[in-house]
Amino acid sequence: MRLTASGRMAERSIVSLARRVLEVVIFIAVLLIALSGLGVNVTAALAGLGIGGLAIGLGAQKTFENLLGGISVLTDKALQIGDACRIGDQRGTVEDIGLRSTKLRTEDRTVVTIPNGAVASAVVENYRQRDKILFRQMVRLRYDLSPDHLRYVLEEARAVLKQNSHVETASSRVRLLRMAEYSIEVEIYAYILVRDYSEFLALQEELILLIVEAIEKTGAAIALPTQGPFVLQDPWTDAEKTKAARARLEKSRDGGNSGGTTPAS
Repeated sequence: MRLTASGRMAERSIVSLARRVLEVVIFIAVLLIALSGLGVNVTAALAGLGIGGLAIGLGAQKTFENLLGGISVLTDKALQIGDACRIGDQRGTVEDIGLRSTKLRTEDRTVVTIPNGAVASAVVENYRQRDKILFRQMVRLRYDLSPDHLRYVLEEARAVLKQNSHVETASSRVRLLRMAEYSIEVEIYAYILVRDYSEFLALQEELILLIVEAIEKTGAAIALPTQGPFVLQDPWTDAEKTKAARARLEKSRDGGNSGGTTPAS
């Protein structure tokens, strides 16, 4: 209990497994002492069990494999009780690592029991050990945007990422990815510097809303799914916002051409 309270889940798992092994050893020792007390020649009995023990050992090969697998998992610290993980095609939270198997509590609240031998040989993905979480979105823009307008949209989306302290700046990017069949696709890719998935979801929601606001501010519009051709009488983009976007880009270009100096008023 004290190990659990202090968050030392790996030590708790090892202690739990060691306790079960010790219980088995004590049971065998007590059984041998009891047989000796009843007058049974324990030494001769153990010697006579050599061939039988070999046969039992061959039959219990899987049991020993699972036992050694559990010890391997714990000593390597690949898993510990309380970890959210994926083992093979199973995903859940580790509830117990026993002598024979590891138990996972799935998202459906069922318990999946996996033999430790299979755990030791499987591909194990441990979500507790990640240091950041990937944020990746695909934004699809309408085709009526000019190249300058597209540049403005990309600039504003990049500004959203740069202004967020939880975004890893070095790896973040906003790139025009492809000219798809019905839209212009822009990829937004960044790592959020948090470990907890619930916290990540809250930050992801905030970023998506800010990006949608930035796109709306530029006068651009997100493309709608379509199954066939259609005709619109009105332009897709707001004329005033398009004009403001063009003016913003012209001002940015003038500033770049003058070497970044501010003209005298």
